[in-house]
Formats: sequence, C-alpha cells, structure tokens
Amino acid sequence: MSSTRASGANAVARSTTSTVVSADGTSLATEAVGAGPVLVLVDPAMATRRDSAKLTTALAPHFTVVGYDRRGRGDSGDADPTVFQRLMLPGRMGRPGIEQYSTVSAEPLDKWRETMGSWYRKRWCRHYLERLGMHRLALMGYDYDRLMREVGELDDSPRRIASDIARSAYGLGHQAVTRSLMYPGRRERQIEAQEKQQALAAERT
Repeated sequence: MSSTRASGANAVARSTTSTVVSADGTSLATEAVGAGPVLVLVDPAMATRRDSAKLTTALAPHFTVVGYDRRGRGDSGDADPTVFQRLMLPGRMGRPGIEQYSTVSAEPLDKWRETMGSWYRKRWCRHYLERLGMHRLALMGYDYDRLMREVGELDDSPRRIASDIARSAYGLGHQAVTRSLMYPGRRERQIEAQEKQQALAAERT
C-alpha cells in the first residue's frame, strides 16, 4: 500500500508512504520525501520517522529522504517472537556458511561465563557495569542487578591471572606510547599551565 501527498512546507517536495514486508512477515512502514540522491535516515531505537520531520523537510529539496519506522514503533508492526523458527539462517559460530540452523544457538550466550571465570575479570566486569549504570543498561534491555548477580556467581579461577596481568601491562604501555605520539609535549604543557595558575594565585594574594 502506498500514497502520495504534497509537503506543506515545500510544494515541490512530495511524500510517498509505503509498506514493505520483511522476511519474517513483519509489516514495516516507510516514507520517501523529496527528489535527488537517496538518503536514508535511521532514527534512534525508541523514535519513529516522524521525529525527524524537521530534518527531512530541510533535506528534501536536495535529496530523496527515506525514513522508516522500526519494528514495534510508529506504523510498523511487531514480529511474533516465535516466527524466528521459520527462518533458516546460514552459518554457525566459527563456521560461517557451512551449516544452517532454524533455532537460536545458546553457544554465544553462555560462552562469556567461561571467559570471565577469574577474580580479575570479575572485578573488571563489575567496574564496567557500574560505569554503564542501571539506567543505560535498562535502555539496552538488561537488568543491572541480575547481571551483577551473574557476575558474582562466576568461578574465581586463578588460571588466567598471569595472562591477564601481562595483557594489562601491555595495554597500559600501549596507551602511554600512543598518548606520547599523538599528544607530544602534552605533559609539559600541563605542568606549564599549572605553574602559571600558581603564579597568578600568588600574585593575587
């Protein structure tokens, strides 16, 4: 289904709305405005194509601006969670293009538990989750408290400590070298700026 209408802000720019059907049967709403080279606008996860109306209007005289509503947003439908089993996805973790499967593989979901099984990596995970914060994780679809509990339940194996310390030392050294190459004299300028500030403070007193 499609329709065409004149844009109120610009009589030349016309808007064509249409509906496309994805491979899993989900109906997705799209809209094309303007004329010229095609420019696809991808809105944030929680937005719809109407949230970019002002930007679309500004670009329409120069481009054919194509916007769409994500699944479950605006005029688009939402996929049935059970419909995934009707898809045949090629490949497997580590073997792309060789096998096919029609159900979700649990391998990549559980593999992180094996790789994070040491006190050093658990500590890193906790700091990383704290830095992301509860609100940001919730927007990503994760529960902060649940992730923290799962991290706490991991094994405290010491078998990876040596490699972790070596990699950390390498990372710190690489970071120091990179900073010195990208920002030569930065430390000297910082010290000079601090000395000037101290001198000005001394003069005021």
